[in-house]
Amino acid sequence: EIEYGGFLDIGDTELLIPLRTLQWRSVERDILLNLDETVLTTYPDLTVGSPRLDDPDWYDGLEAFWNDAGFGNTEVAATGFDPATDVIVRASDLLGYSLVDLGAGIGRIHNLLIDMEQSRAPYLLVGFGPTAADDDAYMLPFTVVDVVDVESNQITLDTNLSQEILLTAPRFDRSLFQGEIGAIDPALVSAADAFWEETGLATTQ
Repeated sequence: EIEYGGFLDIGDTELLIPLRTLQWRSVERDILLNLDETVLTTYPDLTVGSPRLDDPDWYDGLEAFWNDAGFGNTEVAATGFDPATDVIVRASDLLGYSLVDLGAGIGRIHNLLIDMEQSRAPYLLVGFGPTAADDDAYMLPFTVVDVVDVESNQITLDTNLSQEILLTAPRFDRSLFQGEIGAIDPALVSAADAFWEETGLATTQ
C-alpha cells in the first residue's frame, strides 16, 4: 500500500499495488513505480477500510484493474492471491509479532524479505531467544507459519518444524546486504530455498 499524488506530491490517495509494479534502480538507489501514471486515473474506488479482509468481493475490481494494466496474466492474477481462500494480513500487523517458543526462546517477527520480481514475500526474519535480536535472524518461509487471526493473537508454527530444524535454519547474514538499501545477494535466498526444500517444508504454496 502506497500513498500517491496530492498537493506537492504529499500523497492523498492510498493505492494497493502488486509488488511487480515496483522497480529497484541500483544506480539511483531508489524504487520506481514502473507504470504510466495515466493508468491510475481509472484506479477503482475501494472506499474506506480497504482492504476489507472480511469481504472477499472487495478484491474483484482491484484484480481486474491490475490485470488490465498489464501486471497479471490468464493464469496468475497481478497480486497473486485468492481472497476467497488465502489469509490476507497487513505486513505491519506481522512485524513485532511474537511466536511460540520451540526451545530456543520466544520468537519475534522483525522483518520480511521481498521478492519484487515475483511479487511475493518468501521469508520472515524471526529472532528467537532471550532478546529475540534481529541482527542474526532466522529465515522462516511463510509455509511454516499459520496466520489464523493476528488480531486475536493466533499465530502458530507448522507442527513439523522441530527445534532441531529451527536451530539449523538459515540466518539472515547482514554482510550480504548491499548497504542499508539494496538488493539481497541471490546466493543467500538460494541457500535458504535449498534448506527448506530438503526439510520438506517447501518455501512456496
